[in-house]
Amino acid sequence: RYSFESRNLIEERIEALQEKLRKAGSTTKIYLVKVDFESIKQPTIKRYFNNLPTSLELKDNEIDNVISVGRNLLRDSVEYRQFLDEAGLDALKASHDSCFLVDDKPDCSFGDLRE
Repeated sequence: RYSFESRNLIEERIEALQEKLRKAGSTTKIYLVKVDFESIKQPTIKRYFNNLPTSLELKDNEIDNVISVGRNLLRDSVEYRQFLDEAGLDALKASHDSCFLVDDKPDCSFGDLRE
């Protein structure tokens, strides 16, 4: 987990790099996309992911769930969607399933995960 200070630091460094690029005549734009469990709006699903152990030992279904929620949070991210729009990559914004195995049972009732 990143602290508030760490996030501010990376944002400041990205802004500084963006300014250097602009001054050098580059039109390159840097996008910072935040993907974290705090963005999940459903309390039970947020609690499930926040309660996963931070050790390197997860069950196979927990690994699948983390990959799935990460993919969905990325695709739902405003910053990521802006990047796709500006890069002309609209095809990558296709719909996706938000299904997880909860207590070893599939549950697809969560809809959009982000607030």
